[in-house]
Amino acid sequence: MCIDRVDALYISKVLELRNLIIVNNNAFCSVVRFSVLLPDPDGTAERTNEMPLTAVSPVPSFNSINEAGCARVEKLDHIDDLPSALKQAIAAIRMDRRQSLLDVRVEVLDAP
Repeated sequence: MCIDRVDALYISKVLELRNLIIVNNNAFCSVVRFSVLLPDPDGTAERTNEMPLTAVSPVPSFNSINEAGCARVEKLDHIDDLPSALKQAIAAIRMDRRQSLLDVRVEVLDAP
């Protein structure tokens, strides 16, 4: 994630903000990969298919950080579960006045 979740959780608690956070969790930092490939698409990086700081392994536990902040957390491995998870997350925000995080696991796709 591009922000420090601990700081964001703290600020949200202090200001009583209720957020829905959806993590597009592909265990991969595609921004770095694509920025390396863009200037030289047929270069060494493409031929070796190994770029530093692109694979995120092991995947950080976004869930643990948010659970510690009393947020409702759900990990999704199947896209079919998303509509139900969204309803539950929104209910937790509105009724329980808690933050919600959906950790949506997705496949890594190459750049267009």
